[in-house]
Amino acid sequence: MIKLDDQMYCELKQNVVKAYRQLGFIRIPVDPLELLASDGIQAIPYSIGLNIWNLNDLMTLSACPSGMSIALEGRKNTTKLAFYNDYESQGRIRFTVAHEAAHCFLGHKEDSELAERQANLWARYAIAPPALIYCKGLRSAAEVADQFGLSNECAGYAFNAYMKWQNHRINDKQIDDSIIDLYMQGLLLGERAKGRTSEERCLQL
Repeated sequence: MIKLDDQMYCELKQNVVKAYRQLGFIRIPVDPLELLASDGIQAIPYSIGLNIWNLNDLMTLSACPSGMSIALEGRKNTTKLAFYNDYESQGRIRFTVAHEAAHCFLGHKEDSELAERQANLWARYAIAPPALIYCKGLRSAAEVADQFGLSNECAGYAFNAYMKWQNHRINDKQIDDSIIDLYMQGLLLGERAKGRTSEERCLQL
C-alpha cells in the first residue's frame, strides 16, 4: 500500500485551500459542486450522463460505480467533466463529488493507487476540515456526519483525522487560518444574504 508522507499531506491541504480561495468562501455543509463550478468543471449526474440501457454506459457504471472524471483535450482548451452517481445517498454523493473534484484540481490524468489515495485525502479534508470540526466544537463522528452532511463512514474517517490533527495542529496553523478565514467569509456572505450581521465567531485555535 502506498503511503503519503507529511510533505504530500501538506501539499494536498494547500491545494484544497487554493481551490477554496478560487471559490472565495467555505460554507457548512460544503457543496463540492460549487468548487467544481468555480473552476469551470462541469458536474454531470449519472442519471443524465449515462443510459443504463446502453451497454457501453452500463460497463462504465460497473467500472466506476460512484463517479469518474475526464478531461477532453480540444484545440484551444481542455474541457473537464466530473460524473457522479446521484442514485446514492446525499452523504455519499458529497464525498464522491469532492473526490472527483480532487482528481480535477490535482491534474490527475490516469488511474493509480497513488492518485486514488491523494483524491481520498483531498476530499476528506475539503468536506470536513479539522479546523472547522474544532471550530464547531464537535465531539463525535455522529456530530460530524450531522453538521457536514456526510455518511457515517466518511464522518468516521474525518473525525479520526481530526483527532490526529489535534496533536500537531501548530504545524498546520497557516493552512488552518486560511480555512477559518474562508469559513468566516462564507458566514458573512450568508448573513448579508439574510440582510443582517452575524454574531457567530470561531474559537481561537
